Amino acid sequence: LDVNNKTLEMYGFDDKSNIVGSFIGNISSGEKPYTIEDAGKWVRRAVEEGPQLFEWHAKDKKGRLFWVEVNLKKAVIGGKDRILAIVRDISERKKTEEALRESEDRFRNIFNNAMVGLYRTAPDGRVLIANPAILQMLGYESFGELVKRNLEKEGFEPSYSRSDFKERIETEGQVMGFESAWRRRDNAIVYIRESAWAIRDEFGNVLYYEGI
Repeated sequence: LDVNNKTLEMYGFDDKSNIVGSFIGNISSGEKPYTIEDAGKWVRRAVEEGPQLFEWHAKDKKGRLFWVEVNLKKAVIGGKDRILAIVRDISERKKTEEALRESEDRFRNIFNNAMVGLYRTAPDGRVLIANPAILQMLGYESFGELVKRNLEKEGFEPSYSRSDFKERIETEGQVMGFESAWRRRDNAIVYIRESAWAIRDEFGNVLYYEGI
């Protein structure tokens, strides 16, 4: 086993002789240490199948766990066949991913438990997402039933057409507190107060509409 200075720094070792004997033992899955047999399997796959990319918890000299990404591949070094491992510390990326998951979970909880209806629709009239409050308001038992409804053809009658809705957002930038009547699944009328706006891409094209 040969390592460069960056690897020594990453794992907290002073010299190569110290890390060689304990490098494998300092690799951890987060639940249990990986074994030499595990490492052998990864090496064989790199030899037989080509480059392999793995992520795991590594453990440094002081026992601190941190995330690394390892790319294993065959290489010729010094005229001999070797396995080259490119190791990258991805701890910050993992923290960002975890924070994003937590944020998504919080949004999902708010979305699903909100007492007001929340929706997202495409410019062509497709319903992209709708929360349980919208389903209850419009008399649908599932989102699968609601998505069959295309708002370019139906859904906002009789108060205003879909084209009026889109024109208002284009000219005014948003619809705020607009009162209208929507038709429920059973054709009954429900009166609502709606606020909506457009989400656009970097070129100003409408990706979808969001509303409350």
